[in-house]
Amino acid sequence: NDIAVLTMDQPVQFSKSVRPICLPGGDSSRAYNGLTATVIGWGSLRENGPQPAILQEVNLPIWTNPECSRKYGAAAPGGIIESMLCAGQAAKDSCSGDSGGPLMVNDGGWTQVGVVSWGIGCGKGQYPGVYSRVTSFMPWITKNTKDT
Repeated sequence: NDIAVLTMDQPVQFSKSVRPICLPGGDSSRAYNGLTATVIGWGSLRENGPQPAILQEVNLPIWTNPECSRKYGAAAPGGIIESMLCAGQAAKDSCSGDSGGPLMVNDGGWTQVGVVSWGIGCGKGQYPGVYSRVTSFMPWITKNTKDT
């Protein structure tokens, strides 16, 4: 599921590239369909390509799960399930090395709605990237951070 909670020994020093982010609120059914999301990461610039020297950012449309499921078909052995979120378009995608990174929407403030998980290739329009849907894991996140 590409979800983890880390406990730090020391406070994190925030900088231009290290910042806190909001998590989704109480509406666990919010799908974010049709919104534009932003993914950032240090992954390959293209399939089998080099990794960048600077942090990369790309804006991607969020797909509905039924639309994503139709595109993947049998190529997604377990199917596209509710705890997944799909985003991407031709030539715009997360890629190898981005796994675990954030998929974010800006609705007055940045909220992390997904975690880079998997896909077929990079930037192939017929296959959007697949992300872990953060709203599906909020009960687990809340349970595991209640004392922090």
